[in-house]
Amino acid sequence: MRQRDLLLPAHHSSLKLLGACGVCAICAALLYVWMPLLLVTIAVSRPIGPRIWLIVLGAAVLIGSVLYAFASRQMERYREYAAEI
Repeated sequence: MRQRDLLLPAHHSSLKLLGACGVCAICAALLYVWMPLLLVTIAVSRPIGPRIWLIVLGAAVLIGSVLYAFASRQMERYREYAAEI
């Protein structure tokens, strides 16, 4: 391992980061929101209807926003730390 391998990229694309956060948010919303709602719907025998997709979409937007904010802030911290070294 060389010192060059430890360097941070000189520039990161915000659009690329947003896309990655969006994909992760959709997967997380399907896993942690849609699946439990589906199980509750089956358990109570009362369909939620098309509202379930609005709930999942809202959760995906919320999760994506939080992920993007965290990732952007963390990247700035890495850059500040790299400048100190």
